[in-house]
Amino acid sequence: MNGVSTRLGRWRKAYRNARKKPDVWVLDKQKVAFIQIRKVASRSARFAFTSFLMNAGGQSREPTKDDIERTDRQYARHITTAKIARLRDSYYVFTIVRNPLARLHSCYANKFTGHRERGLPNPFTEWGMRDDMSFAEFVQQVALIPDSQSNTHFRSMHPFLTHRGQLLPHTICKLEQLETDWQVVRQHIPGFPDLPRINQTNFSDRPAYLAAYDRELAELAYSRYQQDIELLGYKDELQRMIASLA
Repeated sequence: MNGVSTRLGRWRKAYRNARKKPDVWVLDKQKVAFIQIRKVASRSARFAFTSFLMNAGGQSREPTKDDIERTDRQYARHITTAKIARLRDSYYVFTIVRNPLARLHSCYANKFTGHRERGLPNPFTEWGMRDDMSFAEFVQQVALIPDSQSNTHFRSMHPFLTHRGQLLPHTICKLEQLETDWQVVRQHIPGFPDLPRINQTNFSDRPAYLAAYDRELAELAYSRYQQDIELLGYKDELQRMIASLA
């Protein structure tokens, strides 16, 4: 009986994750939709959206946490990629993406190191991950988990951004060049504010996250996220970075 319960629990988890829809902020009045990717400036984007909506309503003050949460409840929707594909015919759709190896390291730093420091529980126990896992062990475990069964924080980005092999956003902003790419978004949305940098990240020629990888581990992560890397234009950059590792 315990074996049956275990298999049933695993099936339910896989089904729940496979059914997970993209998290999209939809502004019907402005005909705008923003596809959120976990661990990619989502806090900053929610801040900008809330500022925009408050200013449109005649409020010029800076949004509070409660304002942002209220806006999130009102405008965030979990919708299928098929619906986003229909939406993009009349809505401006955009997103923010990130170097997949940096995103994976950020996930570990926040959900393992950060949670340990704050005394918070491990959110990934269902995926066979221990509280005291090293980064290398985390990457090795993630590499074994297909996207259909992955938590949204370490799932690939392309399942949220494509439908039948076609990219959904009109504009894809890269976190590494966000100050420039965000101006394209602002051109499409009159009155949209600059994006605040709530979580500062190092985007130097040799970013800090690379210190967590050796070549073998980086190649494993590259293989796990190869579709993201090639689709979103990170191939040349990451191949150069991996070649520089010992």
